[in-house]
Amino acid sequence: MPDYANIQTLASTGSKNSWAETELNGPYEYTAGKDKLGPVSVAVVAEIKPENTAAKDSAAKSEPAAKEEAAPTGRLVVFGDSNFADNTYLNLSGNRDLFLNVVSWLAEDDDLISIRPKSDVPRTISLTDIQMRNIFYLSVLLLPLFGIIAGIIVWLRRRRL
Repeated sequence: MPDYANIQTLASTGSKNSWAETELNGPYEYTAGKDKLGPVSVAVVAEIKPENTAAKDSAAKSEPAAKEEAAPTGRLVVFGDSNFADNTYLNLSGNRDLFLNVVSWLAEDDDLISIRPKSDVPRTISLTDIQMRNIFYLSVLLLPLFGIIAGIIVWLRRRRL
């Protein structure tokens, strides 16, 4: 790794049974010598200093000098796929926090990096007509009917004693 880059894995596959596929047209099978065995990085962050300032930084460590203005650094984030940030998956498994925190880190606004509180989003359920009828029959007719039948059976058994 070069002196001017600080590269870290943000997310990776956790299994040694995973691999990085080189032939994206399929079939998706591990090919020894071509594919890389896991764990595989799927998100990487890098902080990069300009190459000429890396030499200055190492020289500055060895000899004390007057304070100079720090050279700007570049920040880079690479994800293997962007689906985690689209509307389908944004609210799953902290994807929103991950995306917003990455953007805050890229903007060098570290005060905004946090785990945000869950918002009270109204939960709605969409049912078909058949599903609504089944729920009605089960909760309004069958369950009370089951209770009535059980009560009659208990009453008849006690009456015989």
